[in-house]
Amino acid sequence: MITLETNRSALTLPSVIVLSAMISLVTTSQAQAYIDPGAGSLILQALAAMGVGVLFYIRAIISFFKRQFDKLRNPQDSKDRSGMPDC
Repeated sequence: MITLETNRSALTLPSVIVLSAMISLVTTSQAQAYIDPGAGSLILQALAAMGVGVLFYIRAIISFFKRQFDKLRNPQDSKDRSGMPDC
């Protein structure tokens, strides 16, 4: 690990990074900026897309577990639903 030797103690690189981040957060001045309507709608669109994505992901997980429990409950029926035609 990289250390910076000082007279009192040895500071490691991660502690120096955290310390400098804390100092920069505390000593920041007021920002003179605004979010224009285009950026606001972009943020709302991203949030909506994330919400829909989460819903589809949850639905996929639920259907996976339903299929697994169906296979455990009816092992003969799960073979019939494989999609392969009987020859």
